[in-house]
Amino acid sequence: MKHFEILWEEAEQLADTIDDRNSLSAVRSIRNSTDTFLSSEEPDVDSMGEILFALCYLSKKHNINVYAELQKIVDEKKVEHYG
Repeated sequence: MKHFEILWEEAEQLADTIDDRNSLSAVRSIRNSTDTFLSSEEPDVDSMGEILFALCYLSKKHNINVYAELQKIVDEKKVEHYG
């Protein structure tokens, strides 16, 4: 099994190569997949994969350090929650 970071980078490269959509359509894809994910009693796990793949596309296209951004929001949420 691959480490998550390696898989993420592989998905970024693949998305950059095969995904011809623009950022707006990627965000729409995330929204549609989220709606699908949440629309049933049992979450559609395939939709979660589509969401993550679209996020990989966006992070590569806009050169976003997703680790740093996730760390920043986790720290903010901890402060909000724990004070």
